[in-house]
Amino acid sequence: MEIDFLRHFDFSKEQLSILQSTYGNTLLPLQERVIREGKLFEGGRLLIRAPTSSGKTFLAEILFLYHVTNGKNAVLLIPTKALANQRYLQLQRRYEKIGYHIVLSTRDHAYNDRDILEGRFHMAVVIYEKFQSLLMMDDSFLSSLGACIVDEIHYLFDPERGPDLEILLTRLREKDQLQILGLSAMVSDPDVGTWLGAQTLADSERPVELRQGVLCHNRFTYREFNSGAQGEEILPLPELNDEGEAMLEAARYFASKGEMTILFWPRRDLCYTAARKLAERF
Repeated sequence: MEIDFLRHFDFSKEQLSILQSTYGNTLLPLQERVIREGKLFEGGRLLIRAPTSSGKTFLAEILFLYHVTNGKNAVLLIPTKALANQRYLQLQRRYEKIGYHIVLSTRDHAYNDRDILEGRFHMAVVIYEKFQSLLMMDDSFLSSLGACIVDEIHYLFDPERGPDLEILLTRLREKDQLQILGLSAMVSDPDVGTWLGAQTLADSERPVELRQGVLCHNRFTYREFNSGAQGEEILPLPELNDEGEAMLEAARYFASKGEMTILFWPRRDLCYTAARKLAERF
């Protein structure tokens, strides 16, 4: 299915142009399934469980655009400040140029709280706990909402933050006219969807195959995420005793093949050091 298909739901040319320039012209299998089978634009509540990179972020974005087109606002609930800042900047760059007011609210960023409480926004990106505190101040702005999108909803099972999120969602699910979209790569308990009053749609495959394995002395032994097939590859890398340098060389090799790599380090300072080295060398 082409993204242009969304014109049947009154998406504007400007909206479609931004979506196509950001995500390409074709919907991923999960996205098409949620629109058709999950009836995303019919107001029902949905819980989507699918691997990373399967297209869940796109679903949140088009649900926001759908409700804005129909005169309602949307809230995107995010677990962490760093992720909230990232999503806010992305949405702001894409949609403020066509007149949408995107706001952010975290513990350290209260500048837009008055706009949220007075319903003067189109999309609000808010940390879980901060949204709870806004509701305690004045929940009248809920009447302006068409949708609440809960990213990383598996935080319900977090020993420290889960109870607060459960209280928040209990309050939101009582609003019959509010569409709730829960997103997660990890929730497997079917009772979560039942509790939310939501239809659950699950997908176990990634659109792009992921090889998970171990790289040791240029030998990459891996298992494929979708197929489960096992394999081994000898990479043309220099012999290095330093693990950090080996990681950088592996990233350089994969980049030369047009493949993306995420490098994980145990501390922030090591992340910055590695990023600087990559930028300087490659």
